[in-house]
Amino acid sequence: RLFSLTSDRARGAWDSSPVPAPTADAACSPPVAPKAASAWPSNPRALVFPYPASLRLKQGWEYDTLFRTGSRLKGRLVRLLFVKAPDGKTRFAMAVGKKIAKAHLRNRGRRVLKESLRRLHPWMKEGWWFACMLNEQGLRAKADEVYADLGALLKRKGFMKDDWPGAIWYQ
Repeated sequence: RLFSLTSDRARGAWDSSPVPAPTADAACSPPVAPKAASAWPSNPRALVFPYPASLRLKQGWEYDTLFRTGSRLKGRLVRLLFVKAPDGKTRFAMAVGKKIAKAHLRNRGRRVLKESLRRLHPWMKEGWWFACMLNEQGLRAKADEVYADLGALLKRKGFMKDDWPGAIWYQ
């Protein structure tokens, strides 16, 4: 670039003066240290369970089937709809009504539900579709409380495997 466009604060006009050449001091400055690597993979206590797109219900007819014919369970913070999956794969949907709270709370609620389902999925029995919804108390609750409530609902109805360690958020 030969010219820089900088604003002249006094007049509000543009100045097209040449860009000064870099000085020797700038060339000799120490290099910037690279960002530290994430501690996530090196943490031996962390359990890595992905939440791929294949775990989500995506088609409209899947939601219709679930909401029209599904059975319902209600916990303290979470409402759960479930139906036997025609394809034999366990998949999830998350729903938060617009009349419950403002957008930032609904978004947080979806993130908390997604994380809870991601942690519970490895211990769930195959062959069911689930829709999880938070009530207004659930939107304001802590993530470990939502996880415990959802885990208790699934365990009570028999959707969890026998080797599930329980609702332990910090593992």
